[in-house]
Amino acid sequence: MNILILLIGLLGLPAGFILAKIAYDELKAGKKYFLLFKQFMYIITVAVITYSFITDTSKIFTIIFVLLALGLFLLKLKEHHHLYETATYLLFIVAYLLTSKETLIASSIFIYSLPTATLFKYGR
Repeated sequence: MNILILLIGLLGLPAGFILAKIAYDELKAGKKYFLLFKQFMYIITVAVITYSFITDTSKIFTIIFVLLALGLFLLKLKEHHHLYETATYLLFIVAYLLTSKETLIASSIFIYSLPTATLFKYGR
């Protein structure tokens, strides 16, 4: 059951690709807004996972997760590389598997995936 919820959360990636294909002209004009929304959703997803770690696991997991998430965020601000996005999803998946608030985290991942996949399709 946990994996099914995670897979539903990851369906935001194909949905974002479809969105980019349907609304390619609008994507050009709204690229900066997609970038801002992606960064906003990254912060929200990290906050949700951090809250989940605080209530479910030890403080060491929380500290490690926050440091890794902050490092990835700063790397992605400095330079865009698809490897950083892969690392972000791996971090989110591992955090999902370590907590008990699956639905909340999966929905955050879904919403984060929409602009991410749309920007992948666009080239950023």
